Amino acid sequence: KMDVLFPFGYGLSYTTFALSKPTIKAKGDNVTVSVIVKNTGSADGTETIQLYFRRTADASGPLKTLCDYQQVSLKAGEQRTLTMTLPRQRLSTWDAQTNTMRFQRGQYQFMAGTSSADTSLLKVDVEL
Repeated sequence: KMDVLFPFGYGLSYTTFALSKPTIKAKGDNVTVSVIVKNTGSADGTETIQLYFRRTADASGPLKTLCDYQQVSLKAGEQRTLTMTLPRQRLSTWDAQTNTMRFQRGQYQFMAGTSSADTSLLKVDVEL
Protein backbone atom coordinates (compact mmCIF):
# COMPACT_ATOMS: atom_id res chain seq x y z
CA LYS A 1 0.00 0.00 0.00
CA MET A 2 1.36 3.40 -0.96
CA ASP A 3 0.60 6.56 0.97
CA VAL A 4 -0.93 9.44 -0.94
CA LEU A 5 1.67 12.15 -1.54
CA PHE A 6 -0.78 15.03 -2.02
CA PRO A 7 -4.20 14.35 -0.43
CA PHE A 8 -7.25 16.44 -1.32
CA GLY A 9 -6.81 19.77 0.44
CA TYR A 10 -3.00 19.63 0.40
CA GLY A 11 -1.49 23.05 0.02
CA LEU A 12 0.85 25.59 1.44
CA SER A 13 -0.09 28.64 3.46
CA TYR A 14 1.65 31.52 5.13
CA THR A 15 -0.20 30.75 8.36
CA THR A 16 -1.55 27.82 10.37
CA PHE A 17 -5.07 26.85 11.42
CA ALA A 18 -6.48 24.80 14.29
CA LEU A 19 -9.92 23.16 14.37
CA SER A 20 -12.09 22.00 17.24
CA LYS A 21 -13.71 18.58 17.25
CA PRO A 22 -17.02 18.87 15.34
CA THR A 23 -20.31 19.02 17.21
CA ILE A 24 -23.42 17.44 15.71
CA LYS A 25 -27.10 18.29 16.12
CA ALA A 26 -29.85 16.38 14.34
CA LYS A 27 -33.26 18.02 14.05
CA GLY A 28 -36.00 17.03 11.66
CA ASP A 29 -34.62 16.26 8.21
CA ASN A 30 -31.35 18.13 8.80
CA VAL A 31 -28.04 17.45 10.47
CA THR A 32 -26.04 20.48 11.60
CA VAL A 33 -22.29 20.20 12.07
CA SER A 34 -20.32 22.99 13.73
CA VAL A 35 -16.55 23.39 14.02
CA ILE A 36 -14.47 26.22 15.45
CA VAL A 37 -11.62 27.34 13.19
CA LYS A 38 -8.78 29.48 14.54
CA ASN A 39 -5.95 31.13 12.66
CA THR A 40 -3.05 30.21 14.96
CA GLY A 41 -0.36 31.86 12.85
CA SER A 42 0.98 35.38 12.54
CA ALA A 43 -0.44 36.15 9.08
CA ASP A 44 -3.97 36.54 7.73
CA GLY A 45 -5.09 33.56 5.70
CA THR A 46 -7.83 31.58 3.99
CA GLU A 47 -8.52 27.88 4.54
CA THR A 48 -11.04 25.38 3.19
CA ILE A 49 -12.64 23.24 5.88
CA GLN A 50 -13.77 19.85 4.59
CA LEU A 51 -16.50 17.70 6.14
CA TYR A 52 -16.66 13.95 5.53
CA PHE A 53 -18.94 11.20 6.78
CA ARG A 54 -19.22 7.43 6.81
CA ARG A 55 -21.86 5.03 8.03
CA THR A 56 -19.90 2.78 10.36
CA ALA A 57 -22.12 -0.29 9.78
CA ASP A 58 -21.38 -0.15 6.04
CA ALA A 59 -18.23 -2.31 5.98
CA SER A 60 -18.11 -2.45 2.17
CA GLY A 61 -18.85 1.26 1.68
CA PRO A 62 -16.41 4.13 1.28
CA LEU A 63 -14.05 5.00 4.14
CA LYS A 64 -15.21 8.62 3.89
CA THR A 65 -17.43 10.71 1.64
CA LEU A 66 -17.08 14.46 1.21
CA CYS A 67 -20.47 15.95 2.16
CA ASP A 68 -19.69 19.67 2.52
CA TYR A 69 -16.93 22.25 2.68
CA GLN A 70 -16.59 25.92 3.52
CA GLN A 71 -13.86 28.40 2.83
CA VAL A 72 -13.06 30.83 5.63
CA SER A 73 -10.75 33.87 5.71
CA LEU A 74 -9.38 34.79 9.13
CA LYS A 75 -7.05 37.46 10.39
CA ALA A 76 -4.08 36.34 12.51
CA GLY A 77 -5.41 35.12 15.88
CA GLU A 78 -9.07 35.31 14.79
CA GLN A 79 -11.44 32.39 15.27
CA ARG A 80 -14.90 31.67 13.89
CA THR A 81 -17.50 28.94 14.23
CA LEU A 82 -18.47 27.40 10.90
CA THR A 83 -21.89 25.76 10.69
CA MET A 84 -22.80 23.35 7.91
CA THR A 85 -26.42 22.20 7.63
CA LEU A 86 -26.93 18.99 5.69
CA PRO A 87 -30.22 17.46 4.61
CA ARG A 88 -30.23 13.80 5.68
CA GLN A 89 -30.50 12.81 2.01
CA ARG A 90 -26.94 14.09 1.53
CA LEU A 91 -25.90 11.28 3.89
CA SER A 92 -27.27 8.60 1.57
CA THR A 93 -25.49 5.26 1.34
CA TRP A 94 -26.14 2.13 -0.69
CA ASP A 95 -28.94 -0.06 0.69
CA ALA A 96 -28.48 -3.57 -0.74
CA GLN A 97 -31.96 -4.65 0.41
CA THR A 98 -33.75 -2.03 -1.70
CA ASN A 99 -31.03 -1.53 -4.35
CA THR A 100 -31.17 2.23 -3.78
CA MET A 101 -29.11 5.05 -2.36
CA ARG A 102 -30.92 6.34 0.71
CA PHE A 103 -30.39 7.68 4.22
CA GLN A 104 -30.29 4.82 6.71
CA ARG A 105 -30.58 5.21 10.46
CA GLY A 106 -27.62 4.10 12.52
CA GLN A 107 -24.14 5.06 13.69
CA TYR A 108 -22.29 7.67 11.65
CA GLN A 109 -18.84 9.13 11.92
CA PHE A 110 -18.21 12.74 10.89
CA MET A 111 -14.70 13.97 10.12
CA ALA A 112 -13.59 17.60 9.74
CA GLY A 113 -10.25 18.92 8.61
CA THR A 114 -8.23 20.92 6.14
CA SER A 115 -7.11 17.85 4.21
CA SER A 116 -8.55 14.45 3.37
CA ALA A 117 -5.55 12.77 5.03
CA ASP A 118 -6.83 10.62 7.91
CA THR A 119 -4.16 11.88 10.30
CA SER A 120 -5.45 15.46 10.10
CA LEU A 121 -9.18 14.74 10.45
CA LEU A 122 -11.01 15.32 13.74
CA LYS A 123 -13.66 12.63 14.21
CA VAL A 124 -16.91 12.35 16.12
CA ASP A 125 -19.42 9.45 16.23
CA VAL A 126 -23.15 10.04 16.42
CA GLU A 127 -26.36 8.01 16.21
CA LEU A 128 -28.72 9.36 13.54
